[in-house]
Amino acid sequence: MEQAIKELLARIEELYNCIGQLISVQEPADLSLTCAIRTLSVSELTEALESESQARSITDTCAGFMSVDNYANVTLIHQTAKEYLLSAKG
Repeated sequence: MEQAIKELLARIEELYNCIGQLISVQEPADLSLTCAIRTLSVSELTEALESESQARSITDTCAGFMSVDNYANVTLIHQTAKEYLLSAKG
């Protein structure tokens, strides 16, 4: 069981590395990153970035790491995504 968990974590990290590589080839303006203590709504992200198109661009560009739920909240796809992004690897 422990080996299976280690293999799964390695595969998740590999997936996040691939997503990160896809994001890194985007235009620099699309690489803006917003950090928040709590989940932001799409409207809050739009207000923070002062542009709906920029907010939409970020959610589209970072779709591998984040999603917009049914209540228009922008969230990370999983706690492991947050840990990856906050690590030296992300």
